[in-house]
Amino acid sequence: MIGWALAGALALAAGGYTLFGNKEQQPDLTGKVTVLFTDTNEEVVMRRGELEMRLLERAGPVDPGQGIVNPKTQVASGVILNKDDWTRTVEKLNAMKRAAAAQSGSGGNGNAGASKK
Repeated sequence: MIGWALAGALALAAGGYTLFGNKEQQPDLTGKVTVLFTDTNEEVVMRRGELEMRLLERAGPVDPGQGIVNPKTQVASGVILNKDDWTRTVEKLNAMKRAAAAQSGSGGNGNAGASKK
């Protein structure tokens, strides 16, 4: 009897969290985003994770005025079409780079190689 009561309480808690839980979750990295290459006005659809990885691989903070490199022109002009989503993504990636730099103790941008101590 106690087991069924506990199972019911856990089921209710899980259901409540699903309905009313944290709605500010990060977007799924396998989800698709529309990227606009501002130099050619071409739009492409790609996975968010691929876009974010390209931005994270570059040294230094992510510049909101520059995006991923357009393969046709070699200009860093690819940004998420939704401006609010782009702003949130840049802020998130820059926070990740700052945290990586602080954790590594390198004082760099999070892209530095292993410490040579």
